[in-house]
Order: sequence, then structure tokens, then C-alpha cells
Amino acid sequence: PASNGPVIKQQTLAASYQWGKTRFHAGMNTGKSDANTPNALNRRNWHLGITSNLSERHVIRALYGRADDRSSANSDFASFQLGYQYNLSKRSMLYVAYGMVDNNDFSTKAFAGSAGTYLSGSTPKSFITGIRHNF
Repeated sequence: PASNGPVIKQQTLAASYQWGKTRFHAGMNTGKSDANTPNALNRRNWHLGITSNLSERHVIRALYGRADDRSSANSDFASFQLGYQYNLSKRSMLYVAYGMVDNNDFSTKAFAGSAGTYLSGSTPKSFITGIRHNF
């Protein structure tokens, strides 16, 4: 590298359990930077989720997670996502999903890939729908 920047250490632990047509999953991630700045990365994230095949054609998904920012920025947030897919065939599906990020008074987080600037404490929401075909 051109410079010796801060080193970020991350650990991730995840597990899932299949019970009939339903899969439960959970995960935890920690990340910490050795940078000597007040807002250096120091966060713990966790999530709980479920995916259930209601039938061969109908699938629902839900996920809830929280991020605990342990730096002086204290930009904690929670996220919730709910989705449904309808399988047209083995390779084609229709889908719809909704999600939201609930920021605390210091956080401006949004969904990955979102454009725009969000105010601290805002609650960005997302709604998507589409069709997918695997070739």
C-alpha cells in the first residue's frame, strides 16, 4: 500500500437451523479499528431472520437487526426487512420487499446502494418489486 492506514479487525459468527420448511438464522459481527481518532470504527452488529417456504410457490422472509456503535459518534441503528416471493417456475420468480432503517439521534444510515443524504434520527424506508429469471 501507498501508506500504512489503520488496521480493521472483524469477527463474524453466524448460524442457521432448518425446521421443516422454515429456516431460522442469526448472526453477529464486530469490527474495530486501531485508528487513534474519536470516531474510529468500533461497532457490534447482530441480526435474527426467518425464511419460510409456505408452499412450492410462496416464500416469505423477515429480518431484524441492530448495530451498536461504541465509538464517540454513538450512531446506533436498527433495521427491519420483510419480503415475499412467488415462484413462477424453477428459474423465474416475482418478488416484493419492504425495509426500513431506524436511526438514533446521531445516525444517518440507509440501505446499501441508497443515494441521498439522510438527517440524523431519520427513518429511511425502501420498497422494491421485480421479476428475476436465472439463465
